[in-house]
Amino acid sequence: MDKRAQLILERARELHGRDHPGQPWPVAAGKDDNAALAIQGRYLARAEDLLLKEGVIESVDQS
Repeated sequence: MDKRAQLILERARELHGRDHPGQPWPVAAGKDDNAALAIQGRYLARAEDLLLKEGVIESVDQS
């Protein structure tokens, strides 16, 4: 995992921990565990947005 992805994941887990104290990071048990993947996606997106605003990471050009 590259440094940027690691920072995003760490922040996402931190945000989830603040919102849901004592609950573990949701893990998809199988390919069809859409609920866990949706939760992860929301926190990962939020974490990326925050890190971009803070200037900790740079945007990735997707063109």
